[in-house]
Amino acid sequence: MVMLSILDQYSQVIKFSELPDPRTSWELQRLIGEGTYGEIHQAIHKESGEVVAMKVLESIHEMIEEIEEEYQVLRDQGNHPNIPRFHGIYLKPPTNGIDAEVWIAME
Repeated sequence: MVMLSILDQYSQVIKFSELPDPRTSWELQRLIGEGTYGEIHQAIHKESGEVVAMKVLESIHEMIEEIEEEYQVLRDQGNHPNIPRFHGIYLKPPTNGIDAEVWIAME
């Protein structure tokens, strides 16, 4: 997809075009909260039934650096007892004129 390859140009850290679509594995449940960069939902893994907090981020191109920093911290420190366990990063492709979304799954 053209949009995804454009996102790859913005990041030295994340290869957006290679991220899986979160809708194949995760189902969003209730809204838990809202933050500066997006919403946090309870989500359930479709196969295992595991429940996580899923951060849903829109307007990706406007906050690439913040996404990269959070991804690197969770990826590199996700096994530390004081950091939420990292379950993955996903990209929901753009649909019907709506921007792509980055989904970050964490404990």
